[in-house]
Amino acid sequence: MLKEFRLQTEKTVNALNVEEEKLNSELNEVKDQIKRYKERGAQLKRKVQLHDSIPKDDQDLLLEALSLRVTDVYRTIVDTQFNTLDTLEKMTSIERRMFRLFDQLDKIPEEVLAEMRKKHYIEMMMRLHAEEFRLKLEKLKEREEKLNASQFLRERQTITDYQNDNSLIPSCNERTSTDIFPLDGEHIEAALAVRDHRRHQTPLHQNRQKICFIARLLFRECF
Repeated sequence: MLKEFRLQTEKTVNALNVEEEKLNSELNEVKDQIKRYKERGAQLKRKVQLHDSIPKDDQDLLLEALSLRVTDVYRTIVDTQFNTLDTLEKMTSIERRMFRLFDQLDKIPEEVLAEMRKKHYIEMMMRLHAEEFRLKLEKLKEREEKLNASQFLRERQTITDYQNDNSLIPSCNERTSTDIFPLDGEHIEAALAVRDHRRHQTPLHQNRQKICFIARLLFRECF
């Protein structure tokens, strides 16, 4: 009889301990919730004080900007259709939507979440590398264009200087006497080449060595 009483007493004590732990846990949760509410209340109080310190005209501008921003976020994550909700109702809908998303996120298994994070990281790195590669290609293209432009300007300046320098190509058109300019086959070919060069000059396709050779040949034979 005494043994049964002791067993019953132990069961009762264990049940009371379990109930006490449960109540303590609930009490701690309530205390934490009260603490969060107090912090949120203090934050809202500071915001209200800040809002009251702003002039009326600035308040209207801030409220209008806030309304536009909230509407943009609301259409992005809640509903894209036009509605007549005010700013506060839209913010409440956004908050509920965020809480639902957080709940769904908490229900995702850790292995699946880790795999999703890994895929997201890989995609982000691929986009980053693609952007870096695109920037490098643009810089390389700009450098190539600058080099081509610089080379083209140098070649054009060289040909212009060559045309304007009378010491390189004497005016052989005025020296038609055979004792000054013997008209054999080699000299006629050289003169025709110079004439064609002057008539059909295309700076991008000039053969500078050939022109210089002809100029030296004419200079040597004319004087």
